[in-house]
Amino acid sequence: MGDVDRAKVRPRRDDLVARRAEATVPPRVHYSLTGPGRSLDGPLAALRVWAERHMTIVDANRRVQDDTPLTR
Repeated sequence: MGDVDRAKVRPRRDDLVARRAEATVPPRVHYSLTGPGRSLDGPLAALRVWAERHMTIVDANRRVQDDTPLTR
């Protein structure tokens, strides 16, 4: 199983996403959030706000680290 397939299966296995397949040609597949998946809306929104506030600092730190040789 490839990385993309694993990325699609894990949320379903964890009951975060529901999958509904239609037996059509070509086949159609629909995904939707379950109750537990929808419950992540608040925490993910908070993470987005945090990232928007701190991304300038994170980017600056990444540039410094990328320009610093690794020491052993």
